[in-house]
Amino acid sequence: MIINPYRFAAECNSRYYDGSSYVNFGSDASLDNLTTTTFAFWILADDTTPANKQWIMGPRDEISGIGNMFLDLEEGGAIRLAQSISGDDGIWTSNSSLNTTPTWQHVCVTYDNTSNANNPIMYIDGIDVGVTENNAPIGGTYDSSNSDFFVGKRALQDDRYYTGLLADMRVYNDILTSTEVSNLASGTDVTDHLVAKWVGGDLEDSVGVNNGTNFGTTCNADAGWKD
Repeated sequence: MIINPYRFAAECNSRYYDGSSYVNFGSDASLDNLTTTTFAFWILADDTTPANKQWIMGPRDEISGIGNMFLDLEEGGAIRLAQSISGDDGIWTSNSSLNTTPTWQHVCVTYDNTSNANNPIMYIDGIDVGVTENNAPIGGTYDSSNSDFFVGKRALQDDRYYTGLLADMRVYNDILTSTEVSNLASGTDVTDHLVAKWVGGDLEDSVGVNNGTNFGTTCNADAGWKD
């Protein structure tokens, strides 16, 4: 079975992060100060229960450490969303974790940060898995105009390196519906409100100008989309 057929033909099917490598996708305005946001990607982690948190994606200032919202892989295998807030950060984790035996899975996280009362919605393989609020946001969001969009490591601290494959990473400036998320997970493209898309493991943004600068990751060109 081909998991993601409309991306399988990409020259670079996915990108491997080895635990010391990352990609910087820059600070174009389309990724700055996101409010209504959806992150979507395919993930095949080397270890779905890592010893320490692993940064997946999000903006962060390499000087101040300030960013906006970003995603981690938690120690227990849950997906973690953090929203940087002036008073106290908002932190949520998915109620379901990635498969204990690593396999390709689709992850989608939507969040509207225009109100601290809002919670994100997290999907794994197109299914809403529910969230737990670990820390309630207090205060206002930071200006992330000077924050580069990092994949694979947390900037400034130079830590939380991710180990494994990522593919078909996307950022939308809107909240995708459950139907749209299900479509993405089953192989139907969703293009409305898409501000960045890195096909397969490509570093070139196919819808915008958020092209990546590579720091040690490698292209996985084999038939990695097949089970």
